[in-house]
Amino acid sequence: MDKLKDMRLFAFGDSYTEGYKVDAPFHPYTQYLKTLGFEFDIDSEHPYEKLPPIWTEHLSELFKCPVFNYGKGGIGNDDIFQRICQASDKFKKGDIVIINWTYLHRFLWGADKNLHPWAKPKIYNISISHQIYDELKDLGLTEDIRNIICKNRMLKSWIDVIKGYEKIIFQLAEDRGFKVYIWSTDTYYYEHIDYDIKDEKYIMYDEILKTKENHNKHPYVNDNIFHQVLDNNGAISLEVEGEKYYNSIVEDSHHRGGIGHKIQADLFYNWIKKYYNLI
Repeated sequence: MDKLKDMRLFAFGDSYTEGYKVDAPFHPYTQYLKTLGFEFDIDSEHPYEKLPPIWTEHLSELFKCPVFNYGKGGIGNDDIFQRICQASDKFKKGDIVIINWTYLHRFLWGADKNLHPWAKPKIYNISISHQIYDELKDLGLTEDIRNIICKNRMLKSWIDVIKGYEKIIFQLAEDRGFKVYIWSTDTYYYEHIDYDIKDEKYIMYDEILKTKENHNKHPYVNDNIFHQVLDNNGAISLEVEGEKYYNSIVEDSHHRGGIGHKIQADLFYNWIKKYYNLI
């Protein structure tokens, strides 16, 4: 285990990686915090340290290494790749980099002023999705334009862009000697990468392929393949946790609470441990 003593864990992605401790203003997280007895306070810098650990924190404990979480709720894949580029000079031999690609329809849009004065660091470009409404006018966008772009981003050609990002990242990992592991919250990502998903870099690809086959036969079972994999392994959603354990309503069938994050971390740990040749 001495080989692991200098290992670090880096995580990139959207709200599924950032988690409820930082992304507390997100409505379902606010509901979940209230369920656990916490009131959301935007002026408090570290109000949620007593909340259950999120999956990156669990992995940090399991690997006994520090974790650097670059996840941000609502961002798109272009923004995620930019964050990877900005942090890439930190990656070294033995590190683990976990990338959570997000929904394809999200796109990065340039802004000439800071629309998020509360953000640290300040954000001048913003990822646009179907959930963005209030800022559209300030950005020079209309709902029609946004919807046209979002629809265009669902084309397979945008998967090829992500594959290009991955090619660069994988080559850097090979040159530096760190490990990269990929997962995605977008079913369309898995629909279009059959040709190379059978690789250790794609977390739980065996279960993804089985779930995808069932998903294609019965598309009504779940609208997201990876979330279905988590559900099948007991990593319950906020909605299920709130109803089952707290008799409370949390309106979110995809994001995870403390129970789901713990199981997700265990699943990731077991997958990485199986292939990470330093363990």
